[in-house]
Amino acid sequence: MAKKKFKVIIEIYSQGWKMKFFHQDITVESCDGVYFPREDSEMFADFIEELDLVGKRALDVGCGTGILSVVMAKKGAHVVSTDINERAVECTLKNAKTNGIAVNAVLTDVFDGLGSFDVIVFNSPYLPPGDENDIMWTNEHAIEKFLTGVGEHLKKGGRAYILVSSLTRVQPTGRVVRTKKLDFEELKIVEISKI
Repeated sequence: MAKKKFKVIIEIYSQGWKMKFFHQDITVESCDGVYFPREDSEMFADFIEELDLVGKRALDVGCGTGILSVVMAKKGAHVVSTDINERAVECTLKNAKTNGIAVNAVLTDVFDGLGSFDVIVFNSPYLPPGDENDIMWTNEHAIEKFLTGVGEHLKKGGRAYILVSSLTRVQPTGRVVRTKKLDFEELKIVEISKI
């Protein structure tokens, strides 16, 4: 059976526009003020499809629209989704419901107030600081907080995955499990494990 590709549809309404994203049998819709899926999300979703998540406790840090949360839940994980943006938490819950799955979405900064997990994913706001200081695009504090705290939130034998760019000033150490070359940068997913 051929694998469906990531697809984007833009719907224009009299009140504005919405984007819908399709990955396998998953549909997520963009929400105002929330980072919407792009090449990085597609790359990460494809990678997550390869993981065995049945019965695992999983965390999606910086959940945005919830696309990674929905993919993990569809793979059988018990998912907690976090974001510092209240709109993202609401958007994740809406998109989870649309896809007929449940996630626990929490308004928090990275791991604050959370326990430990078998799998943690973070599609980080990886662009370097510039003219546009929107935390959807650039937030070195969140990346640093993730990298310093991830070990405390991984169960023994657990794995964390962070997506960063060749442009990211704060680079994680670990095994690179996936790369994707774009016009002006290279994206990579780095695995961090707890033995």
